[in-house]
Parts: sequence; C-alpha cells; structure tokens
Amino acid sequence: MGFNKVSMCFMSILLIGYLLLPTKVIADNQWKGDNFDSYPVGALVTPPDGWQSLNNKMWYIANGGVTGNALWFTPNDSDLFVHPSDASDYTISAQIKHSLIPNNSFNAGLVGRCSDRTSYYSSYIYTNIQGTTHTTRLVLAKYWKIGSITYAVILKNIQCFVGDIVPTNYYTLSMKVIGNNITVTLSGMPTIPSVSFSYTDDGITYGPVLMGGYVGVYSEAAVSFHPYFDNFTYDRLLKTSLPWLLLLLKN
Repeated sequence: MGFNKVSMCFMSILLIGYLLLPTKVIADNQWKGDNFDSYPVGALVTPPDGWQSLNNKMWYIANGGVTGNALWFTPNDSDLFVHPSDASDYTISAQIKHSLIPNNSFNAGLVGRCSDRTSYYSSYIYTNIQGTTHTTRLVLAKYWKIGSITYAVILKNIQCFVGDIVPTNYYTLSMKVIGNNITVTLSGMPTIPSVSFSYTDDGITYGPVLMGGYVGVYSEAAVSFHPYFDNFTYDRLLKTSLPWLLLLLKN
C-alpha cells in the first residue's frame, strides 16, 4: 500500500510538471507561412494557397522583397489579406516595408484571431509626432462587433525608439497568442534592440476574447502608401506529447 501511495505521488508530480511545460512549436505537417517567391510578379487575380482578401481588393506580387518577391498592396484603400489557421494558439510574423512613414491614420501590420473584417487583433508600428519630437511606437489593437456596432480599441501602445520609421527598411513584427495572452515584438533594427510587450485580454473590458480562424496582414491605406510584406511565418503552438507518461499513469 505504501509503495502504491508513493507511486501515485510520483506520477502526480510528473503530471503537474508536464502541464507546466513551456509551450513548444509543433512544426510537422502544417502550413508554415509564405515568402511569396513562388508566384509570378503581377496582380493576384485569384489569391493563391488559401489566401483571401476580406474586402475583395486586389493584391500584387512585386519585386523588392527582403530576398526575391514581396506581397504588395497598392490601392488607396484598406484591406485584410488572410489565411486559415489550424490552431488558436500560434506565433505569426512578417517583415514589412512601409513606403511612407506610417501614422495612426495609415499603417500596416499583422492580423491574428481574425473572424472577418470587423473582428481581429492587430499589431503595427507608426511614428508619433509631438512638435519637434518624433517617436516610433508599437501598438496592439482589437476590433470586434456586437450586434450592428463595430468597436475598435488600442489595447497597448509603447515607445520603441526616438526617431522616424525608415520607409525603405524592412521591420519584423511578430504576434504570439496563447489563450487570452498576446505578445507582440518589433525587431530587425540593426542599431536598436528588439522591443516586446504582453497583454492579457480579460474578455470583459473590451468585448470577448477573440478566437477567429484566420491570420495574415493588413493595410490601412492612404494616397501613395503602398506597403510591402515578406516572409510571413506561422507556427502553431502545442504542448509536446509525452506518451510514456500516459502509459505510466494508465498502469
């Protein structure tokens, strides 16, 4: 009897340890994103490989990617370009060249947990101008709809560095969503360290926690603002399975 109690105690500790394991990326047999190099330069009359425009706008493949081609949005309009995801917890990233210095009226970034054009989390950077002071900021925003009303809110907004975004440079944005926790990161700045923050959506203050099944990019456009997107990545997040532990517990 004593041995059984000790065994059960040991197995309980193992199970707790397993549940507390950090989330790991499961990379086999999954869509991993797109570098947009496999498509010919020109209009994406029929978006390939599961991609779709939620506002039925035309997107393009253009030269000038980080290496090879890039996805390009040219209309003076707004749109979301999304792909189905096969999990609710994942990390997505993209490299973005803005073509103009973005502000809070026109910008481009990532989209996660998207259901449609009125329900998603987004992340972007923009340059804020206060008098003679220019600062670049990293933003996490949320859009959701209740009945006929669409809501929008900036969940968090932090300073990344003093100075303007360089419109000819590619910046890397990433968004990690696990449950109701979202982490966004800006990197790819040679002389400036990466900047990151996390936010927990309580599902009450600003509408329900979003669980939509699309990921992608977006552009809030203006005249002459035509951003480039390259090397979009998608990694779903799952705990590593431990079949040996399950067998032990069964016995």
